[in-house]
Amino acid sequence: MMGGGGGGGRYPMRFGYRQSNSGGPRYGPPVRTEHRIIVENLSSRVSWQVYFNKLASLSLSAKS
Repeated sequence: MMGGGGGGGRYPMRFGYRQSNSGGPRYGPPVRTEHRIIVENLSSRVSWQVYFNKLASLSLSAKS
């Protein structure tokens, strides 16, 4: 489920960032980890956001 309940806004819940009722962030910015992914041979005609959204949707469907 993208966004979870109650948070809404620009950042989905899976990133650990949620707006509180007062409008400010509830937990602060996401924490950096040592986990990385290297993606090569991508078309320069498509923005990184498109790839990111596709990867996120694949991740969500794999959990089902």
